[in-house]
Amino acid sequence: AAPISGKLELVAKVHGKDGLGDTQLPLPDSSTIRWENLNYIISTITSNPHEYTLVSVGPLTNLASLLQNGPKAIVDSVKEVIIMGGAVTVPGNVTPYAEFNIFCDPHAAKIVFDSELPITLIGLDVTHKVVMKDAHIKQLEAKNTPLTNFVAKIAHFYKKFHEKVEGCYLHDPLTAAVAIDPTLISTNKFNLDVITNDFPEIGQTIPIDSTRNPNISVALIVNEKKFLDFFLNTLLM
Repeated sequence: AAPISGKLELVAKVHGKDGLGDTQLPLPDSSTIRWENLNYIISTITSNPHEYTLVSVGPLTNLASLLQNGPKAIVDSVKEVIIMGGAVTVPGNVTPYAEFNIFCDPHAAKIVFDSELPITLIGLDVTHKVVMKDAHIKQLEAKNTPLTNFVAKIAHFYKKFHEKVEGCYLHDPLTAAVAIDPTLISTNKFNLDVITNDFPEIGQTIPIDSTRNPNISVALIVNEKKFLDFFLNTLLM
């Protein structure tokens, strides 16, 4: 989906032209569900209150659209929203101020953060502490399964972008893992604002004073070893 304001940003040099490290997977033969048809998502969540966790590992355009076009019951029915995005206590990675996912659609991020959704934010504050190193990639290659070879190929492509890191960051896997095991991180609660109009700070996520109860649990500490063990053991099963 195109961002609420501005142009769509693509980063083939980071993730490849296919978004998967140019691994050239065959196209799936299954059909897709158009996001514009929100009825299934809305009915599933509202019919099963506090059972579904939403995990977002990209710009928040679609989630903002859901909030704008769906019923208020969505906010009350979602168990949790876990978001990969933001840089609250550390510099950004696309500018000195902003993390990429928030930078790509700051207006959408502001809509989501200003909602009353129960949010856990997995930002650069913790994802830059988790690095997949060459030794981990070699473990995957030694297993030599379609899955481990696929992940290893992506990692080899991805780490080329991380010239100053001995390996590559695992932003999205950590976010997904937190949905399974919340004890991987420790959080502090904040109300956050997103800068939408003050370039060069656009996309910056900043704590603000507010009279309302904070709804965003920001991950500030991560158990790196526990996560990496979980991640690798899952792939090597």
